[in-house]
Amino acid sequence: MQSVSADNLLITAAASSAREGYAAFLSGLRGVVAEGLSGISNGTKSLMGIERDVKRLADHHEELVLEQLKRELLGASLSALSASERVAGGYTSERSLAVAESLVAGFYNSLSETVGKQMRRDAAKADTFMRRQLIQGRSFATTEELIHDLTFKFVDKSGREIDSDEYAFREANWALRQHFNSVLLYSASELGVEMFVVDGGSKSGTKLTLDDYDKYSGSVFHHNSKALLQPLTNYSVS
Repeated sequence: MQSVSADNLLITAAASSAREGYAAFLSGLRGVVAEGLSGISNGTKSLMGIERDVKRLADHHEELVLEQLKRELLGASLSALSASERVAGGYTSERSLAVAESLVAGFYNSLSETVGKQMRRDAAKADTFMRRQLIQGRSFATTEELIHDLTFKFVDKSGREIDSDEYAFREANWALRQHFNSVLLYSASELGVEMFVVDGGSKSGTKLTLDDYDKYSGSVFHHNSKALLQPLTNYSVS
């Protein structure tokens, strides 16, 4: 089994937390739909009321997931800045801090656009699914049954489907790794570090410079990547 740095392990855990948070949202949606179907049949729920419940749940979980991702982005900033300081023996400049702060905002906005939008799509799908079930005369469903009946997918431009929670993982994984790398490259270069090494993934151990990064970005640091950058002289694994 390939060993990777502690920074890499933390980012993998953070992306996995995003998937778990998204999965909790999907479980909640199925619960609202299951409750809604039985509630309408026995007269304790209205369709409009259930749609409000779906929206309330979606808004709540979107806030939870995105706030968690913002915290993880901030944590990735601190890890990258610390890695730069350790290898260079210097202190982070105000300029590096400002760059890190700007990058947090940029990647947070990107995740709000991708993950947040998918959460709203899935909420809309739950509403549509419930309407169709009612039209077909279905008045009861357990949350467990809906795991199979009510599925949530992200569809890319080529028509390929992946589970929504896996999509959240990939988006978080990409954003966190790109963010860490961007902060590291800027702050370490400012402290005089010139060489970096790929930590994890199929290209683990590959040495590169700041100018090489764009060449490797798409092929090594992609949405499913397990790779991260480390300053060369700081490279150690656990």
